[in-house]
Amino acid sequence: MSITARVKAKRAADPNRSHSKKELAYRRRLRVEVMEALGGRCACCGETEMHFLQLDHIHGGGSQHLKRVGDWASVYRSVKEQGFPRDQFRVLCCNCNFAIGHHRFCPHEVARMVDAVLVAV
Repeated sequence: MSITARVKAKRAADPNRSHSKKELAYRRRLRVEVMEALGGRCACCGETEMHFLQLDHIHGGGSQHLKRVGDWASVYRSVKEQGFPRDQFRVLCCNCNFAIGHHRFCPHEVARMVDAVLVAV
């Protein structure tokens, strides 16, 4: 049975089960490792507060990836196993990730474009 199948089976057996302290500590370390390997800061605005940072799938497909592997720890493990590919994943803060996901652009991008135009004029 694959790891993903075992995770899904455990969740199905008891969806409200809590993770042990050891498991939670492992998940935190794994998340930090992935975030730091991908730059440790928001690729758009530069935010570095780890609590605000999120993994972004550059070409979309994040929800499908999550469904396929079962949980966020498995997503982070998958990114690590792939060698932290920066052409597929990046770090964004909550605000930039939300803006790009819902509006297809981030206000920081617009501000940089306006600044570039003003400098060129």
